[in-house]
Amino acid sequence: MVVYPRLDPALQKQWNGALTDKRNGDLTEKGYYKELEHIFTLAGLLLPSSIKTSLMDKAKEESGSFQNCNTKLEEANMRIIELEEEIRIKEEVIMELQEGKREL
Repeated sequence: MVVYPRLDPALQKQWNGALTDKRNGDLTEKGYYKELEHIFTLAGLLLPSSIKTSLMDKAKEESGSFQNCNTKLEEANMRIIELEEEIRIKEEVIMELQEGKREL
């Protein structure tokens, strides 16, 4: 992994300690990966879980509003089609009335 050499020496030491604890059986595989996640977060390579959760919630809200916009757009398009049909019918009525006046 290319991350280790770029870490601050204190974080490298923390990583070494976690690896040693894992090898000695003092730390489970899951615990080791949680410790690495913590080290990566401290190094600025991962977002803290609170910020990650906040961003996910915001993305869900925006996704919902996007879907709402699509629904509103579809409704507006349907209304446009209805109005265009209504205009076409009224134009036909006007044409018929104008033709009727010419015949008189």
